[in-house]
Amino acid sequence: MKKLFLITGLMLALVGLAEAQLASPTLLKPDNAANLPLKKAAKFTWQKVTGASKYRVIFSNDKSFANYDENKFKCLNAKTCFMYTVASPSYNVAATHTMLKTDGGNYFWQAQSVGKTTADNSKTGEIRSFSVGTPLPPAIQSVSVNPQQITLGSSTIIKATLDHDLAVGSYTIKISFNGGESQAMIGSGTDFSFNFKPKEIGEQQFQIDIFDDNGVSIDANGDSFTVIVGSIVATVAIPSAESLTISQKNAVRSAKSYLSFSGFSRNGLIHQLSSDAGDGYSVSDATVAVDSLNNDWNKDAVRSAKSYLSFSGFSRNGLIHQLSSDAGSGYSVSEATVAVDSLNNDWNKEAVRSAKSYLSFSGFSCNGLIHQLSSDSGSGFTVSQATYGAQQVGICQ
Repeated sequence: MKKLFLITGLMLALVGLAEAQLASPTLLKPDNAANLPLKKAAKFTWQKVTGASKYRVIFSNDKSFANYDENKFKCLNAKTCFMYTVASPSYNVAATHTMLKTDGGNYFWQAQSVGKTTADNSKTGEIRSFSVGTPLPPAIQSVSVNPQQITLGSSTIIKATLDHDLAVGSYTIKISFNGGESQAMIGSGTDFSFNFKPKEIGEQQFQIDIFDDNGVSIDANGDSFTVIVGSIVATVAIPSAESLTISQKNAVRSAKSYLSFSGFSRNGLIHQLSSDAGDGYSVSDATVAVDSLNNDWNKDAVRSAKSYLSFSGFSRNGLIHQLSSDAGSGYSVSEATVAVDSLNNDWNKEAVRSAKSYLSFSGFSCNGLIHQLSSDSGSGFTVSQATYGAQQVGICQ
């Protein structure tokens, strides 16, 4: 049987713009998380998009814009969502508008380019938040948990205490972890607990969102608060070399072979050893083999980062995402961040490399290329780095 070698993440999918689809507007003012004066008119502006005949600007008190129907271009709840169609890249919100009359209110906004047909319309793109009047204090300021270390495969009750300043007596807490299904519970006061059964060794990242009885977020600025809960690292006993089974010893040999010529994350190496397209060991044997090596995953993250940069341009955020995503190399965000920052890379030069790569297979305007380089769905460079990249390739005359 022929063994296939799998290295996840080495084939990169560059995000291109559909020929007909307009670019998403780049938001300008107000700045993200701005605090606007109560009962005073406010102007919202975004960058003009070539080819757009008009724009839609949408406001919501919910970051997910759940009350906005993207297919019908209308708000489903007139009290929590507001949509306006304008000809120019700006919108003036009157001082008497509901949003600006609510002291302590928190809202989100985004814009969409509109073309001649629905197919031309851009995606909504960037989302910014703003508060009105007296800003609310953070809903969650810190979280303490117990226990901080749990065992792989064991269902454990985790108790948490929130340090917060909430203006409601009761609230709903939603918890999600590592992309898993969320749990919802009713809370009051500062203490709550939830049941958690880890499926893999490593840091478990919990996201905590708090909502009032109407389902409205009551975090500061509506943002969720992400917590790496203590150091919840599931642990298993690592057997000595003498006690390894024949299959586990063979898995150790395979693991060392892979590490001899390429950087791997712990999860990536376990997957390589256990997948059908890899070596086909059981997940259990692959895990025991990898953990018996006591490998320095931070050093491997640096190796992987250098490997990616050897054949493609990356932004700092893009490279961290490539290293830490499940579709990439599978390092923890912490390992990926430390590795990338240790390189002291020139991100302006990387922006030029990426700009040349985009232009090698598609045409772009100056603004279109800057947006592609700087958007989260593109390359993730800063606007300054993206502008430098676009200017250096000569299309911003």
